[in-house]
Amino acid sequence: MSIKSSVEELNRINTEIKSNNLKNRMLRKRARELETNIAGYLQSKEQTGLKYNGKAIILEQKEKFSTKNRKDKQEDIKLLFRTLGISDPDYAYEKLLEAQKGDPISHNKLVVKNIN
Repeated sequence: MSIKSSVEELNRINTEIKSNNLKNRMLRKRARELETNIAGYLQSKEQTGLKYNGKAIILEQKEKFSTKNRKDKQEDIKLLFRTLGISDPDYAYEKLLEAQKGDPISHNKLVVKNIN
């Protein structure tokens, strides 16, 4: 296989991936809408679930945590360090971030840019 055909195939694959991502985004959005509609129906009928085509569709109440932004996480961790009696929470936070990272691994990355 020549380099030219490899580059063209890579471009086709990347284009297909972008197209699939767009389709999947629309499908996930539609699935959320349908789930909301079904949950609304079950709530309006005061039912916890229903059976359909051999499947049980159950409405469960679950706890979900919102995500914090980076600055809020940083401040909360530093506050925790202070309450634990760590004398330099800023330094401890930096060391925590370093500990979470793995060892650096060198690798090659192919970058494709348009030059038009």
